[in-house]
Amino acid sequence: PGLACVITIPQDPITLRYGFDGFGRVGQTTDPGPIPCVRRLSKQDQLSLEAQIATLGLGAPPESVVLATPCPTGMVQVDLAANGRRWSHRLPQSQAAELLQFCERCTGQGGGAELPNARYAWEGDPWAIWRQGRPSD
Repeated sequence: PGLACVITIPQDPITLRYGFDGFGRVGQTTDPGPIPCVRRLSKQDQLSLEAQIATLGLGAPPESVVLATPCPTGMVQVDLAANGRRWSHRLPQSQAAELLQFCERCTGQGGGAELPNARYAWEGDPWAIWRQGRPSD
């Protein structure tokens, strides 16, 4: 699988979360449970997501750090996974504006899950799906 990430945005009184699962699927939720698979990302969108992550300087640091404390208001937390590594970054919401617009566009209306019951345990362990040996499609 490719790059996976969960983007958390605290908004009073809810927390908005977007997930991209590494298999080219995207979801959105306002609750702390699993992020449902909303729809498949196009190849172009997957490349765009990777480019935005790179442009924002959110690539893998030499030592993985996974942030576990709640994300403060005004910040955005991006939890990433690739090649068996996990890491997190926080950045000001203004700096992440383009990424958030991308998330909103990708989870737009009319997307239904392409796989039945495609729900993944993103919260707490966004990449459990990889370790469970689920086959890539």
